[in-house]
This record gives sequence, C-alpha cells and structure tokens, in this order.
Amino acid sequence: MSSDVVPVSSPGGPGPAGLSRSEVRDVVADAVGSVAGLSLLVPLRKEALRLTGGDEGMAVSVSEDLVEVRLVALRLPLPPLLERAGGAVRHALAGTRWADVPVRLVVAELARSAFDDR
Repeated sequence: MSSDVVPVSSPGGPGPAGLSRSEVRDVVADAVGSVAGLSLLVPLRKEALRLTGGDEGMAVSVSEDLVEVRLVALRLPLPPLLERAGGAVRHALAGTRWADVPVRLVVAELARSAFDDR
C-alpha cells in the first residue's frame, strides 16, 4: 500500500477501504459544502494539484499533522458556521488516519452578502 492511501476502518465511513489524500480533500470539501453560509475559497481542482505538485493554493490542504480548509463566509455570525463546519469535517475524517489530526478552518474572505442581513 502506498503512503498516499489511508485505511478507512469505520463501517459506513466515507469511501472504499482506503482513501488517497486527494480523496480526503474531496470528502472534506463536500463536508464543508454541506454547511449553508460557507464556501470553499477556491474550487478544489485536481488539475491544480498536478500542476503544482502539492496543495498550495487549494481550498483544502492535507498533511500528516494538519487538515486546513480555507473558506469564504457568505453570512454572519461566524462562530455557529465554523462549529457546524468543524463538526462536518470531523465526521468526514472519522475512520481515516486524519481522524485525530487538528483541523484548522481559515475564513480568508467575507462575502459582501455576509453583511446584507445586518
């Protein structure tokens, strides 16, 4: 098994018996996408990974010791949005080798729409 494939042991967990880093990025991106009021900073594109050879500039970065998600907040207040996003990401990572790795949610932009209801 290559070092880029991770075993998934939880029944009903995401994906097949092992997930690659790019599959983990996709699962995390989908999890964040399920939270109304937040959006990924940039589209998650596998083409960019091939061009850069890494995940710099991607919305979701996965390393051995950190999962980082860069976000755009579409509405306020931030704390409940980030709590829901954090829970969704933790759920998505359950059963992977990243289940206990810190998750950093970075709100890199506030959309103009975040202020429309204020």
